[in-house]
Amino acid sequence: MGNFIFIIFTIGCLLFQILTGYLGNKYLGMILPVILLVFIGYLIYIGAWTWRLGDILMPFIALSALTLIYQGGRALNPKNSYSNAKETHH
Repeated sequence: MGNFIFIIFTIGCLLFQILTGYLGNKYLGMILPVILLVFIGYLIYIGAWTWRLGDILMPFIALSALTLIYQGGRALNPKNSYSNAKETHH
């Protein structure tokens, strides 16, 4: 049951990030990255953070993934897509 909840939570986070990208709202799109940074800061504060390569790279990979998901949602919106922006500025 714990794995099912984790999968639903992960899908919900991804859909939320795609939705904020689609809407083009930068402030809503920063909610999950800020929560992630606060959580990592908390782990460092309580001493649960180890200095392994995976623990060091995880924040960079996670923040990059959230940014790319936001940009992917933004590209889904026809009025925010980069291809339309290039065509209208000829």
